[in-house]
Amino acid sequence: MLVLLIMLTVFGFAVYVAIEAMKNGMSEKNWFIAGMCFGPIIWPMFNVKRKMALLKYTDIDSVKFNA
Repeated sequence: MLVLLIMLTVFGFAVYVAIEAMKNGMSEKNWFIAGMCFGPIIWPMFNVKRKMALLKYTDIDSVKFNA
């Protein structure tokens, strides 16, 4: 019973990470597979990759500093 609960948790998290990746323009297939393999352990890595993707596609000149 515990094994089934763990499997359902990992699968649910993999689906959640895939949906979040899709919403952020990242490869949902890769993140789904990573979520299935490692489970919730990949959440910090996902956040870092999401931030890196945001910074990559954000133009530096779009931020104006009033000095």
